[in-house]
Amino acid sequence: MTKITQPREGEPIRLVCTSGGAPRYRVTLDVSRRGEKRQQVTSTHESLTAARKHVNEVRAKVANGTYSAPVRTTFEDLSKDYLRRVERGDHGRKAVRASTLAGYRAAMARVNEHIGKRPVADLTYDDITRMVDAMSATHSQKSVALALTLTRSTLRFALRERIVPANVADDVSPKGKAAADEKSYTSGQVKALSHAAEGHRLAGVFALILLGLRRGEALGVKWEDVDLTAGVLSVRRSRVWLAGGFVDNAPKTLRGERTVTLDTVTVERLKAKRAMHAAERLALGVGLTGGDVLAANEDGTALRPEHLTTEWRRLCARASEAEQEADRPAVPYLGLHAARHAQVKTLRAAGLPDGVIAARLGHDENVMRATYGVPHAAEQAAAAEVMARLLG
Repeated sequence: MTKITQPREGEPIRLVCTSGGAPRYRVTLDVSRRGEKRQQVTSTHESLTAARKHVNEVRAKVANGTYSAPVRTTFEDLSKDYLRRVERGDHGRKAVRASTLAGYRAAMARVNEHIGKRPVADLTYDDITRMVDAMSATHSQKSVALALTLTRSTLRFALRERIVPANVADDVSPKGKAAADEKSYTSGQVKALSHAAEGHRLAGVFALILLGLRRGEALGVKWEDVDLTAGVLSVRRSRVWLAGGFVDNAPKTLRGERTVTLDTVTVERLKAKRAMHAAERLALGVGLTGGDVLAANEDGTALRPEHLTTEWRRLCARASEAEQEADRPAVPYLGLHAARHAQVKTLRAAGLPDGVIAARLGHDENVMRATYGVPHAAEQAAAAEVMARLLG
């Protein structure tokens, strides 16, 4: 039987046992300075030698005024520090886009509803599992996965800073409600939307949406990005509305910055849009410049994202009414992104290679599930021909 050494009388150490019966030595020390309110700190050690060493070190620091009590950092405080580092780009990766950072903050806020007030050092695997289970009841798998990823990253940061001895979120699996199938317009509905857009003040912008541009990409297109003579469009930025103002970012993915060959229908829509835009600018007493965005209001201000979504909803209603008058099925409102999915399905059905479609849409490999090469100009022209037949 192993002999257990008892602390000496008068030492600020007492012998305790774990639930399994193993001996531990708990130290309780007064670390307050003269004239200050009494403050005690407690720590537990595996051996009496380690406990006595700790006592001597702490007392020496208290005596010379260099002691500072350990801070019980909460997960919420640590998460704020982590996100500040992400914003600055000093977390080992490049700085993220403002819109991405806003998404991170929203996801982290959901995490902090569950574990934000807990001291980081006290968190356990079970705590993270309970959080994931609770979030899974009301959030999608994608949302829960992002929350868990940010939790792991925050605790990984704590591990590097020696705040915690291990990352208790590493082995927790994400859960959540299964994501709904991606909605997409049919080729007939795309044609109906194209016809309904004729003569609309935003017909040129709608043409960009039907071309497969993301909403932010369509909002960010400037006239200097469009060559109507050559029939090409350069996608160079994504525009979002954030904290009361517009923010221009690089496109969403590395492949997002791209040049797209335009179909003849889209070229005509953009020519009409340019003439209308120039007339509106002239009425305001200014000329149209290459730096002006296509998605603009009549007063010259840039169109906000939610306003484009509202106008798209109205376009769907207009197309639906026309289709029903012709005894065809109504056109549902599926959102702007459904037009992007429709472009993928239509071009695939036409037999175009995934590499051409991916380059046209600025997709990532994981999204298209393929490895892309650089498409030839002839293949890009073929994609434009397909869209011309569809939209015309």
